[in-house]
Amino acid sequence: MADDDSPQLSPPGVAPASLRLGVSVDLREATTVVHASGVIDASTAPRLWETTSSILREHPAVLVVDLTKVAFVDSYGLEILALVEERARPDTVLKLVAVGALGIAGQATGIPVYPELAEALVPAVPPAVYPDRRGKAGRRDDRCDELWRRVTRATESRISGTTCAETLCATVLRLVPELETVTLTLHTDEGATCVLAASHSWSNQVEELQYTTGEGPGITAFTRQREMIVPDLAATGHWPGFTHAADRIGVAAVFSFPLPAPLRLGALTFYRHHRGCPPEPVLADARALARISAVMLDRDDDLLDQVARTTGYDEVCHAAGILSVNLGVPTDEACVRIRAAAFANDMPVRSLARAVVADPDQRHRLLDL
Repeated sequence: MADDDSPQLSPPGVAPASLRLGVSVDLREATTVVHASGVIDASTAPRLWETTSSILREHPAVLVVDLTKVAFVDSYGLEILALVEERARPDTVLKLVAVGALGIAGQATGIPVYPELAEALVPAVPPAVYPDRRGKAGRRDDRCDELWRRVTRATESRISGTTCAETLCATVLRLVPELETVTLTLHTDEGATCVLAASHSWSNQVEELQYTTGEGPGITAFTRQREMIVPDLAATGHWPGFTHAADRIGVAAVFSFPLPAPLRLGALTFYRHHRGCPPEPVLADARALARISAVMLDRDDDLLDQVARTTGYDEVCHAAGILSVNLGVPTDEACVRIRAAAFANDMPVRSLARAVVADPDQRHRLLDL
């Protein structure tokens, strides 16, 4: 194939290309769809290239080539599709729609193949936040594409009154049931925590333990931006306060995945009642689902309102302020004392904070003032 923009193909001297190949362009928000119909061979392939190369020069976010109405493609046509894949920018997502033998042949071009246009039009995950790529950036394997489609469908059709985070938790657990329970939690570098959703009250209780002790796999996954794979929590040696408390309520294994940079929102964490590591394909799905969850949350217009409604730690800040004044210590030290008191009294930190704020006698007893 020549290096310039015009493929050097020899026409076989048959009917004009315009009569043998129909090409039209459909713009759908960030996606450009090229519809082809008829025959793609040596005489018609340059027409398809003329259209697709012109679009590629505009740097589209997503380019879909729809071949569902194409009756035949020879080696020249496949060479054009391979050239499209070669010339596309790394941040352009390419998709090919084809069925039957044409779909099988299309796989050789390096462009992901979809059996229906509707599936190809499902919004693509932004390449910058997707880790599982093959070849050029943005080319994802079939499993990751399937996870994205299923999560997207679930969030778009979620029941009225259900938050995006709640839908994500329910969908994620359906996709990786081997991990038993899941929580979706936001964190900040200052130590604030917001449990957006939890699949079970038990997993929500475990998150409360992380906040009370100020340590745990979800917090570490967030601060270090590194997954925490802990198949045997009791044997890990990390997070002694959290591990002791979590073991008492039956937490045996933890798998936490950061909601990744550049979004860096928090963590998707799975808790199990029994020890052991699930198969690697399950963990690979969980990694991809953490990335997908980050994208969905970043696009959720109601997220900030939900955080304001569900943070629930204002009373901790209030209690820390009271203690800071009473003891003449900085507020961060006051927060540490409140957490320590909650742990010592076997109480959720928010429950202790509410008691500190509401009752001076309780304040002196619980905080040992």
